[in-house]
Amino acid sequence: MKSILATCLCLISVSSFSQFNHESEVGVVVSGGNTEMEVYNGKVTNQYKKDANTFSLGGHYTYGTSFGVENSRNWDVNAKVKHDLTKKTGIFLGSILEADEFAGVQSRINMDLGGYHQFLKTDKSQINTEIGYRYRKEKNLAGTTLSQSQARLYLEGKRTPSKDLSMKLWAEYLPNFTESEDWQLNFEPSFQFNLNSSLALKWGYLGRYDNLPVPGNKKFDFLYVTSLLAKF
Repeated sequence: MKSILATCLCLISVSSFSQFNHESEVGVVVSGGNTEMEVYNGKVTNQYKKDANTFSLGGHYTYGTSFGVENSRNWDVNAKVKHDLTKKTGIFLGSILEADEFAGVQSRINMDLGGYHQFLKTDKSQINTEIGYRYRKEKNLAGTTLSQSQARLYLEGKRTPSKDLSMKLWAEYLPNFTESEDWQLNFEPSFQFNLNSSLALKWGYLGRYDNLPVPGNKKFDFLYVTSLLAKF
């Protein structure tokens, strides 16, 4: 699975050279001595805009060990199509294939349909939102297969106080129509310092809360990482 995902991400990256806006993110945490830990995190995003349509394709992969024993591995591949109805409002269709072994998720498919609106856009500030419906089909390591309907509420804010520094916060709330207790909340505050027009350093804290996780797993997962970000 690692080699398949790595190949997919490489192909996505190569395809971006001709016509896609591309952003790659790589983060590594390594410690030794009393605490031996290695965490590797990679993320790729490609975007192509033509007239009123925007096409996005990307993915991420996270792998970690502690004292030589694997303790984290999760990945996703995602695609989205947006269509602008006005300068600030539009509709979208998206799909996400993901897995998180140490959260008990063997495979999960998310299908999204909804709309988006841009509340604010200036040289220094942006506020965007997405509201829609999500169909989720999940196969977990407890041997259960779930087919559920969810709503998806997404809010993103970005502030750029100077050309070298930007701050971003996004949050995603997923109430569940099929099982009301199985709601989720994801969020990430981050800071980005631009080294030049193509390279930047990013500090982020990604939190994922599942109110009804796979039995035997904790409700809250988080990832704190410093990454090198490249874009063109």
